Amino acid sequence: MMSTLITAAVIIVSLVIFVGLLNLLNKKAKHTRALRQENVFEALVWKNKLAIHQKEHINDYILAIDKLNFLLVYIDFSMPKEAAIIDLWNVRSVKLITETTGLYEQKKQQMQIVLEDSSLPTHTLVLYDLQLHGIGQFEPAKLRGEYWEELLQNCLKELPAHAAVSRTA
Repeated sequence: MMSTLITAAVIIVSLVIFVGLLNLLNKKAKHTRALRQENVFEALVWKNKLAIHQKEHINDYILAIDKLNFLLVYIDFSMPKEAAIIDLWNVRSVKLITETTGLYEQKKQQMQIVLEDSSLPTHTLVLYDLQLHGIGQFEPAKLRGEYWEELLQNCLKELPAHAAVSRTA
């Protein structure tokens, strides 16, 4: 009887230690990944001589704005090194879109940036994808997307060209 209790205690203690080690390894991997993402962002900022006013991580993406040069920086870490620097002087409008497709309501949150020159393609910045981020991340991504949509629209209003167009309209 006593040997059975000792065996059960050893198994329980070893499981607790194993779960604790897995948890520590997971935290270390997340921290290392965050540092790597931050290094990529800082290298992009340094290379392009940007003066970042505001920056935010949303899921696997970084959005940042340079109000001095009116640039938007978008980095998608879910794809290998996909980064975009969008000149806000060439942007006509910013619109947040939530797509729901399929039988199981696969949601995708995107920010669509329409350029003044209609011959250039629109930029679609993904902020949330159910297949990549899970169901619990949709609401926070939606709220942050709405915030960035408003921030970019206000930034567009600050541009002299957009102010002149809105005065004549």
